[in-house]
Order: sequence, then C-alpha cells, then structure tokens
Amino acid sequence: MRPRAFIFDPDNAFRYRIWEVLDIRGYEVFTSPVSSLCVKNLHPHEECKKDYGCADIIFSDLKIPGDFALKAVEGQINRGCKCKHFVLLNGDWTREDLEIAHKFSCMVFEKPFTNKLLNWLDTIEKEINPKRQLEV
Repeated sequence: MRPRAFIFDPDNAFRYRIWEVLDIRGYEVFTSPVSSLCVKNLHPHEECKKDYGCADIIFSDLKIPGDFALKAVEGQINRGCKCKHFVLLNGDWTREDLEIAHKFSCMVFEKPFTNKLLNWLDTIEKEINPKRQLEV
C-alpha cells in the first residue's frame, strides 16, 4: 500500500509543491484549501470510532483563514485520531505556537519548505508499514 497524505493549505501553489514532492515519492495524496480535519465532523465529546488511521501524514498550514490548525490537531489527538504524523507549516512561527506544536508532537516546518522536510520524509517513510490498513 502506498503512503497516504492529506494536505490542507489555502495557497494553491504551495499545496501543489508539496503534492508534487509526495507524488514523485509514490504517495496517494488528497489536498484541500480548507482544513478538513475530521474533528470538525465529530461531536465535541465523540471519539474517533475508526479502527485504522485515514492517512500516514497530515500536512496543514498553521493559520488557515477561519481556522487554527493547532486547535484542530489537539482535537484530533484528544478524540483518538490514529494518524501518526502531523506536520504544521507556517512562515512566521511564534514561540508559543512552537511550544504547543511540540506538546502535541507535531513536526513544524517553515514556509517555503526546505530540504529539512525531505530529510524528515526519508526518516518517517522507513517507519510506515507497507502492510498496514488505512480507512477509506
């Protein structure tokens, strides 16, 4: 099974650049200009009932208009999300944002991304079990 990634970013060009990198690396990629993390589809106290993760990696811009990715990631994790890798992207990280992102074990990268992102992908791709199951 190919690795699967979701990319949420309002910047079409940036979203396409990440998609292109992941596509070349063999990923199945889904993109959206708005944050579609499933926490928005859950009731406030409802746990994720899925047996498997939906994606191997979720990429999100830190500040999508009308949304704040750190709060969405916190909600995902607190409700039992099975995704193992959350990546937050931003061009101007504050110390507070970085502290919260690290608290939830999110990887953080500057925009535009650099070879650090590619090196990180090299590392985590070795951890992805090709026989794992993902929800559809």
